[in-house]
Amino acid sequence: MNFESTNHGPFWMSNAKREQARKDKVIEGSMKMKNVAKPDQIKRLQERGITATGNIAQLCKLAKNKGIPIIEEIPKVIEGWEGKPKGMIQVLSE
Repeated sequence: MNFESTNHGPFWMSNAKREQARKDKVIEGSMKMKNVAKPDQIKRLQERGITATGNIAQLCKLAKNKGIPIIEEIPKVIEGWEGKPKGMIQVLSE
């Protein structure tokens, strides 16, 4: 069970807080660093014509040697409740 746009929202929030926290919000000018996942790293290597297998450490070493970034910047996000799974207490309160 997920929160839908027609749902009232989390029972423990005030009405004003529910509306503020409804949707995900991207924090402007704030980024966080994330390591590239293994499947994505393999895909990036294949785009350059390199067939690679092995563990993530081997793939990262190969990517560094080929000048492919192993860390990416993604924007920080404050998650809202709409579209997210409901907890058991929320279901029971409804």
